[in-house]
Amino acid sequence: KRIGEHFGKLVPGIFTDEPNHGAYFQSIQDTNSGNAVPWTDTLPKVFSSRYGYDVRDHLAELFFDVDGQPITPARHDYHDCTTHLFSHAFGRQVGQWCGENNLLCTGHLLSEPTCSSQTTVVGSCMRFLEHMQAPGMDLLTQVWREYDTAKQVASAARQFGRKWRLTETYGCTGWDFPFAAHKALGDWQAALGINLRCQHLSWYTMEGEAKRDYPASISYQSPWWSFYAAVEDYFARIHVLTSRGEEIRDVLVVHPVESSWMLCRAGWAEEPQVKARDRMLIDLRDTLLAANIDFDYGDEDILARHGSVLRRGGRCELKVGKAAYTTVVVPPTITLRSSTLSLLEKFADAGGTVVFAGAAPEYVDAVASSAGAELAQRCVRAPAVGAELVDAVAATGRRVSVTDSAGEEIPHTLYMLREDRDAFHLLLVNTGHDFRNLDIDTYVVDRTDALDDVRVRLWVDSRGKPLELDPTDGAVYSAESRKESDGWTIRTSLPAIGSRLFSLPKSAGGKRHPA
Repeated sequence: KRIGEHFGKLVPGIFTDEPNHGAYFQSIQDTNSGNAVPWTDTLPKVFSSRYGYDVRDHLAELFFDVDGQPITPARHDYHDCTTHLFSHAFGRQVGQWCGENNLLCTGHLLSEPTCSSQTTVVGSCMRFLEHMQAPGMDLLTQVWREYDTAKQVASAARQFGRKWRLTETYGCTGWDFPFAAHKALGDWQAALGINLRCQHLSWYTMEGEAKRDYPASISYQSPWWSFYAAVEDYFARIHVLTSRGEEIRDVLVVHPVESSWMLCRAGWAEEPQVKARDRMLIDLRDTLLAANIDFDYGDEDILARHGSVLRRGGRCELKVGKAAYTTVVVPPTITLRSSTLSLLEKFADAGGTVVFAGAAPEYVDAVASSAGAELAQRCVRAPAVGAELVDAVAATGRRVSVTDSAGEEIPHTLYMLREDRDAFHLLLVNTGHDFRNLDIDTYVVDRTDALDDVRVRLWVDSRGKPLELDPTDGAVYSAESRKESDGWTIRTSLPAIGSRLFSLPKSAGGKRHPA
């Protein structure tokens, strides 16, 4: 009522910080305490309407493995119901109101990184992110390597046509956090699809305890403040190209969070199998990214509501909202939805590539079934990590290859490939180290690997000679490149935590550089 006239202008959006539905079997402050689960007065009625039975007849299954059985429809349906209530009562309602009032709903959820952390407090991040006009993430410290958090945000944004993907970033980095580290953290997030930096933070005051409130302050209290334009101008140029057109990612990884629901019970958080499931997805993700194969995640509920199969341009595609994929990877799962299996079966029958990585699910809709194994036998099989997985996915899912002089994929790099009406645009960043097998990241100062000879192969329909754009000053150069029958090879180098930005015009007589 007081500032509505400024909505969409002076007030572009509303930021929400760490919404959640309450923790399973623990308090948020102490992961080893608590024995309750989320509940509302309306939950039994909603549950009965959605699943056709009374959850109150199965309460023991929410807390214990009844008769030694951890996999039950009641446990799965209960987690699905709480996720639905949270994402709709909060995410959909607030997002819809923002849309009706010319505002962006943005911010980030609590405990986003792993399958188990999501299970504990939000159910599934992507189902909430679906309703945000500018879905976002949180990156605290310089060592939390939250690649999956960024991937979930960018995937949901792409699938629902959201241009802006926000990061609350640089919190807990300290007073001595250098500009190079500001660049490094922003670079890998940009390469994974994040294009709106919400810097943490700028203080109103340093009085009292404020100066210890997760510094540094990105404002006049910091002695480097007058020089900070160097960082902002750099990212302004990066984000011009990483915000235009559409991303090119042909690979979809089915998100396995619902299998972690099956393990959620009293005392579950420290169990080895819970940690193993979290580790499995990290290792699979790093296998693909270190081989320079980009991908999106697909939430099973979103797939059920927005997934379809079609043929376009002579190839089979699995569409999820506004995004389309040629290759689907199914990680090791305990259970899959019958709707997911049906969609994958249609996709495979139409000629799409489905790769079952690791063990096929032994349950469908949390009921023992051979259907998952039977479909897996008709599809491509590969381990959940390693070269065989890369080969299985790359056959139909690779658009970019980043190799050294010996032709080996460089495991230090991340990239973003986009296409607009006039050109293809590539952001390539050197993380400064081989990021595989790291539980947490190294300090930026220790990311010192330089790449002196880098060969970038792009399979794109571009006839204009590639250009390199320098985001530090806006200069444009002709890239060292060679035309291939089905794309281009660019030769370059990448200093430690360095980056390159290329534009490949679609026509030989196209614009010299993007407007």
